[in-house]
Amino acid sequence: MEFRDQKQIQLFNGHSDTVYCAKFSQYHNLNYHCNVIYSSSDDKTIRFWDIKDNQQLQMFSEHTESVCGIEFSSFSGGRYLCSGSDDNTICLCDVETSKLLHTFCGHTNIV
Repeated sequence: MEFRDQKQIQLFNGHSDTVYCAKFSQYHNLNYHCNVIYSSSDDKTIRFWDIKDNQQLQMFSEHTESVCGIEFSSFSGGRYLCSGSDDNTICLCDVETSKLLHTFCGHTNIV
């Protein structure tokens, strides 16, 4: 498949360093009928972006090093977000309340 007429439709500025991962939130789409993207970055944050209004909604800054990847839960409609980091931890957050639920420690290297 060839995409000749590709064009950028949105640009989100806010991270101060490399972005490693971006994912659409099924939870926000199902429960609030809005389109939200989550992104993780070398700037140690996870940011939530409202696609329609082109603005940052929220920011998690629970990690002390780069956030390498993020993944939504396959249960509860994607309400929970896991993030892996250079700080050797995994954080579990509730996207409904924007709260950190638990930090999993024990890895001896980057997650």
